[in-house]
Amino acid sequence: SRHPDWPLWFQFRAKVVTSEAVAFEELRHFQRAYPSDPRSFFRSRLETRTATAVLGNLKEHYPKAFKEMVLSNRVGRSTGDPNRPYLNDNIVFWFLQDARLLRAA
Repeated sequence: SRHPDWPLWFQFRAKVVTSEAVAFEELRHFQRAYPSDPRSFFRSRLETRTATAVLGNLKEHYPKAFKEMVLSNRVGRSTGDPNRPYLNDNIVFWFLQDARLLRAA
């Protein structure tokens, strides 16, 4: 059968923190242990929503400028960026952060 007839047990860890800034540092700490791209993490939910909206608008208006990001089977490796002149999500996120365009969000 597709679904086992025995229970599957999961263990989760949660940490309660005092602010989004502390949550951001905790997230960064744990993501350093995995092959992630720090350009895809933001300081607050508002920055995340703003950056995601900008990315969506760019992809809608300039779909041919973007190359798909391959996130599977990359243990120990970063996602990598496409060759110029193409973009991916993390390049856009990096630009928004580096240009400090999200600080007003």
